[in-house]
Amino acid sequence: MKKLAEETVFLLREKGLTFATAESCTGGLISATVTQVSGVSAIFYGGMVTYNNEIKNKILGVKKETLEEYSAISQETAEEMARNICEKMNVKIGVAVTGNAGPNPSENKPVGMVYVSVYSENFKKTVELSKQLQGNESRDEIRKVAVKTALLLLQETVKYY
Repeated sequence: MKKLAEETVFLLREKGLTFATAESCTGGLISATVTQVSGVSAIFYGGMVTYNNEIKNKILGVKKETLEEYSAISQETAEEMARNICEKMNVKIGVAVTGNAGPNPSENKPVGMVYVSVYSENFKKTVELSKQLQGNESRDEIRKVAVKTALLLLQETVKYY
């Protein structure tokens, strides 16, 4: 994972693209992964771990209506998280993850239903991880897949600049 983080940071730095994270089920693992890379401080402005729905709403700005209608474990919430962290941190790219890493269902959503979203002026994309998982992964494995997906989405975003 460190090599992927290094490649991602290199690509972002090369283009001068700043980014920030909004994390839920990964609990800051994306931020922890990228901050292992020397020199990332030039482009990584910070992140928020918004594990609680009230905090997603009050601090990150996810609409209460979105959380009530779709739940925190939804594409809509992931996309608002990515867009809002981008605006709040004044960066070019926002990346967000929300979902259920297990071990039990949450908000009537199965384990492994995780959404990773990237937002920028030039590119927006959300990936649902449950389509990539086998269904028997551990909590740690699901979280690692989410981080890898976030890094790959950041790399994909670079192509649009």
